[in-house]
Amino acid sequence: MVKSERTGRPTGNSFVINLIHTKILVYRRRYKLTAWNAWNKLAEQKAFKDLMKEFYKGKTNKDYYINRMLNNKEARNKFYINNIKRKASGIQTLNITKTSEYTRRKKRK
Repeated sequence: MVKSERTGRPTGNSFVINLIHTKILVYRRRYKLTAWNAWNKLAEQKAFKDLMKEFYKGKTNKDYYINRMLNNKEARNKFYINNIKRKASGIQTLNITKTSEYTRRKKRK
């Protein structure tokens, strides 16, 4: 019996992932934001719904997933960590903010 090379959950739509990486880079440079804040800014845009429709187009219950991404901030955070940040390779590593570029806040007294 021959076992297939890849098992488990299939990866997301690479076209959508690359578009998200590109927009995060644009927002980082234009607005001088961290990658996390650029992702949150992208999630507030009107076109984000269309991106999620394209990403979830193969799912059977895609309306549920799209509404969850639009309305649930925790779901958006997990999507960023699991799909955008974790699978960054090559030029996509430009999206990951270095620790030296983090926004520092004063400690409260």
